[in-house]
Amino acid sequence: MFDVLLETTDRTYEAVFYENELTEILVDAMPFTIDLRDFMGQEKVGSIPIKLPSLKAQQVGTVEKGHLYLWANTDLVLFYKTFDTTYSYVNIGYFKNAKEVDALVSATEITVILRKNFNLNR
Repeated sequence: MFDVLLETTDRTYEAVFYENELTEILVDAMPFTIDLRDFMGQEKVGSIPIKLPSLKAQQVGTVEKGHLYLWANTDLVLFYKTFDTTYSYVNIGYFKNAKEVDALVSATEITVILRKNFNLNR
């Protein structure tokens, strides 16, 4: 597992990334910035500025508030609601405190810097 910081202009959030091929690429490329926009009143979505290998997405059934996924091999998705879905994603990780995601809901667009949390990572 990798400890990651997601920084906005006024707050820093802690997340955990699962250890897999995708997250190793993302963590090695940090820091980088993603512009997240609201989508369907349930998630924030933004293009990852890194070329990623083709990865097999899986149907997740239910997405959980505070979880992070890769969609279409190009977009980071941060869910701020829990609901059932038929879409397929690659699971990236989750916010350490899912309730903190509520602070991100009101803004239509958010710029986030993803950084390694050097205090906790190996």
